[in-house]
Amino acid sequence: MRGRLVDLRPPEDADFELVSSWMRPGHTASLASGRAEFHSARELRHRAETGSDSLLMVLTKSGRTIGFVRWGEKMFHGSYDIGGLIADPEYWDSGCGAEASALVLQYLFHSCNAHRVQFVVGLYNRRTVTMLLNTGIVVEGVLRDYFFLDGEYHDALVASVLREEYYALDGWGDVEDTIPAAEKKAAVEEFQRVMRERWSGELFKRLVERS
Repeated sequence: MRGRLVDLRPPEDADFELVSSWMRPGHTASLASGRAEFHSARELRHRAETGSDSLLMVLTKSGRTIGFVRWGEKMFHGSYDIGGLIADPEYWDSGCGAEASALVLQYLFHSCNAHRVQFVVGLYNRRTVTMLLNTGIVVEGVLRDYFFLDGEYHDALVASVLREEYYALDGWGDVEDTIPAAEKKAAVEEFQRVMRERWSGELFKRLVERS
């Protein structure tokens, strides 16, 4: 996936060690993902390979790896949660995290037929909370004492976007199709033209109606 500020790519062998180091307690970047945890590189790889979590690395246009974005399908088909972090402080407040999230949302809604995508963010995470509040994504509520950090509990913000809402988001729902609409239309018209020449009757009528 390619954006204006960042590109996303599948993780390579060394990336799992890097992500593991970012998520450990003591690394400030871990706070962006909600909580600091010990996840070994082997565990992260297993979760990615078994499909419980999908993971993409966030790269600058110069090829520097600065973070990751992850998502997973919830209990019901078409419902996902999404998270991630920008680990390099140099790129905080740069828009890279927002664009990485936007690229994954585009993939989920436009390629995976997602119905709902959810964010759960600790209310101590100012950058991500501000991003969500400023995009038009719907805030559903607050999970009380959801995360434990620095010796105390913290509330979490729950926000989500539905399929029809995504395409109405300013800037985020402006998606370029893989195949241009004009080319799709031309393919249907060509099919209909050939079928008119070769076939007739009720069968042709049903085929044209389906197309």
